[in-house]
Amino acid sequence: MDKAKEILERIKEKKIKPRSRWKFMLKDYAIWIFFGLSILIGAMAFSVIIFLLNDNDWDVYKYLDKNFASYFLMSLPYVWIIILALFFFLAYFNYRHTKTGYRVNPIAIVLTSILISVFLGGIMFGSGFGRLIDIVLSRSIPYYERMLVYRQAVWNNPERGLLSGKIIEIENENNFSIRSFDGNDWEVVGDSIYWRGSAMQRPGERIKLIGKIKSGNVFEAREVRPWIGGKGRGMHRMNQK
Repeated sequence: MDKAKEILERIKEKKIKPRSRWKFMLKDYAIWIFFGLSILIGAMAFSVIIFLLNDNDWDVYKYLDKNFASYFLMSLPYVWIIILALFFFLAYFNYRHTKTGYRVNPIAIVLTSILISVFLGGIMFGSGFGRLIDIVLSRSIPYYERMLVYRQAVWNNPERGLLSGKIIEIENENNFSIRSFDGNDWEVVGDSIYWRGSAMQRPGERIKLIGKIKSGNVFEAREVRPWIGGKGRGMHRMNQK
């Protein structure tokens, strides 16, 4: 009784008032919403990771004087992996703060979050959503490409036969000019150049080229690939001006 009386006196002293039930419910709902958003954003990040790994040019490591293992490590999209890990943590954190979250094993929460994000991310990738996110971010956020350093690090090696940039002028199907992503202008020449996948010969198109330096800023290309997407869709010979 003394303990109960002491508690009542402390409540009166500190003027503690009971909270309304709806406030607790609102807080719980908000936590569940944030938990769901964390899972959803984690799934989006996973879909982009799958897209980037699937779309990566795994065959070009031989041009870089690297073995496949070191090229693989260089090609991992670390920015998206960090984002994915962050939202896994947020999902765990939010679930633990739900009304019943404390009863569940933390490992079970993490594994469940991962499985749901992987499942949803796989669906998003299959529907082309991962590709769409990557393209939109590449075109709308200037520093996004810099965060994915491996893209430009790999394809800014003309002395090793790898060049990339944006088409600025077209003379014919085997002769055009590009501005590389480091700001240099190159004349591209070739003989029956092959254009892979969705790469198109048009001003403003961002492309990757395989070939060799012919002289100065003249690059002799034998193959052109799209900068983003289109990998694995076969090859075609460009016959348009």
